[in-house]
Amino acid sequence: MKISIVIPAHEEENRIMKTLKDMKKLGGELIIVVDDEKTAKKLEKVKNVRILRLKKRVGKGFAVKEGVRIAKGDIIGFVDADGSIKAKEVKKMLRYLRCTQCVIASRRVSKLFIKIPFSRNILSLGFNFLVRSFLRVGVRDTQCGAKFFTKKLKGEVLKTWVCNGFLFDVEMLLRLKKRGIEIKEVGVKWEYIPGSKINIFSMFFILIELLKLMTAKILNIY
Repeated sequence: MKISIVIPAHEEENRIMKTLKDMKKLGGELIIVVDDEKTAKKLEKVKNVRILRLKKRVGKGFAVKEGVRIAKGDIIGFVDADGSIKAKEVKKMLRYLRCTQCVIASRRVSKLFIKIPFSRNILSLGFNFLVRSFLRVGVRDTQCGAKFFTKKLKGEVLKTWVCNGFLFDVEMLLRLKKRGIEIKEVGVKWEYIPGSKINIFSMFFILIELLKLMTAKILNIY
């Protein structure tokens, strides 16, 4: 089966090439969705990769959605540009799509963390607690940077979203859960890569999206 891998990239000119080289080991279709000039210029001479250039920054969720829209694979997914999850871990995840429609990478299942700064770990644990407490998604790790699903679910993923930012994947999982789709968490080896866009200031915007999702759930949208 053909695989399509979407990689959203914002100011990733220093990390994207190493990630592309690794993900090419999986074969299939690589789609890079980029919204900044420096990263776009870095990708100009890369072969066998589809580049989708956005005119302005709209959010990570919007970028992933646009990449999924043009994906042609029987299996479609997205990974983070930082390379925190390697191709061999993705390959392990894909085996589960023989018997389920959606698989997500999980650090909480494997507990294989490498060199995580204390502040980043606290933010991650705090966010995970809020999502599990108030949204009850039903998975242990909503934010690990790799998720894959069968082509059958593409239409569901492309429906109108409440979130275009960091919480887009939480919303996707809520949508699939409401439809009764099984979500398989697969433990992966995850490595912290310096240069993350997540910081204490990002939490303000994340909390806004969390409130949007909580409101949507109260209104029985999810």
